[in-house]
Amino acid sequence: MEKKRKLENKKLVNNHPWETSANEKRAARSRLVFNSYTKGAWGKEERQKNPVKKGDGFDIRIRAHDNKFTVSFNRKEVKSFEHRIPLQHVTHLSIDGDVVLNHVQWGGKYYPVPYESGIAEHGLIPGKTLVIYGTPEKKAKK
Repeated sequence: MEKKRKLENKKLVNNHPWETSANEKRAARSRLVFNSYTKGAWGKEERQKNPVKKGDGFDIRIRAHDNKFTVSFNRKEVKSFEHRIPLQHVTHLSIDGDVVLNHVQWGGKYYPVPYESGIAEHGLIPGKTLVIYGTPEKKAKK
């Protein structure tokens, strides 16, 4: 029981991505549901339209910031979700529902700019890919 209680306070994702609201009398709509389970209860749900259609592939990225998460689907930011518990208490990820997972990866950090780094042991060679993610500052001049 103690282990279960510990995990309940630390889940980041535990929702079916295609949850349908039974209360709507119109055609069922697919929604994303953002929520946190803390102190033995679910918090207030934040809902919005799901940009992914059933049967389509997707790329979900959840980026942790000082006071929020940003959630992107297929490289487009769809949600900014404020932390409801201290970030360091988020230690588990739970994914459930009718989905096939092809890849799950942990990583990333904030990089200083200007940024310089060597490129692999033997330099960039045919077949290798260099991937860079970033966002220009709103008042960028160069």
